[in-house]
Amino acid sequence: MGVLKGVNRMGHHYSLDTPGCLLYTHLGTVPHLTQDTLCTLKHLPSVSQVTLSAIAEHQEVLEEFKDGFRKFAGLHDGLLYCSLHDPATSNPTGYTTNKTVSIWGSGGRIELTVTKFMALLKTVQPDWKSVDRTLTHLDECLLVHQTSPDLEGLEVFGVVEGGDILEERVRSARETAKRPVAGFCLDGLQTGSLDQALRTDLISAVNRELPEDKPRFQGDFGPLVEGCDCYCCRNHQRAYIHHLLVTNELLASVLLMIHNIAHYQGFFSALREALANDKLDVLKHLVLGDRDTVTKK
Repeated sequence: MGVLKGVNRMGHHYSLDTPGCLLYTHLGTVPHLTQDTLCTLKHLPSVSQVTLSAIAEHQEVLEEFKDGFRKFAGLHDGLLYCSLHDPATSNPTGYTTNKTVSIWGSGGRIELTVTKFMALLKTVQPDWKSVDRTLTHLDECLLVHQTSPDLEGLEVFGVVEGGDILEERVRSARETAKRPVAGFCLDGLQTGSLDQALRTDLISAVNRELPEDKPRFQGDFGPLVEGCDCYCCRNHQRAYIHHLLVTNELLASVLLMIHNIAHYQGFFSALREALANDKLDVLKHLVLGDRDTVTKK
């Protein structure tokens, strides 16, 4: 747990509490929300996520624009985190080779070599990026990063892989920690197919291998949640949201997205407070309640 502070490529200061969540975007836009609507949310995450799979096919347009994806999309002044794949979508597997990684746009599969990958990052101009394949790809990308003035100020995050094999997770974490990366992302642990106890063991083992000084990467006329201070809960009722959903009104998705982002932020704020005060077990009991007891039985 800690606070990551710095200055992004645009010269704006940022502060990121960890653990925390990113602001998920599709092509730089938060699903269902306009920029004006997004600004109604308090304490927005200081990091916005964009995916190469969504913007690689627009590389020529971005190169012509010249000022980077942040300005092109009108994103806020925080950090821009560029990931290889979109965690909200499912892509075919089995297309990765020793030389290329495949991503999918609206036109189908796009093969990226390290050279093409780094060229695309120069166009996008993110603050962070993740390399989610082999250590060899990571080393090649770090070499290009260190020798290219155009990438100065961009931070490289190492991604810890290894599936559900403890030894491979530990090896991946140990080797990635040896590289000059700015931080770490733990990939493949979000899937529901992993047993909860195994997921906990994997995360614990990986954390022991990672340095502590780098960032690591949830008819009723009442509100959706009593006590919630988000715009949706302060201004609308469950019955109204239900009506919007039943009639397929677009406003339903807007209001629910506002509410969900507010609660993601609230959860991670509570998590950071629990870690700071050594009360993680109390928070776990509040979140899981009787379910944790039933699972243990």
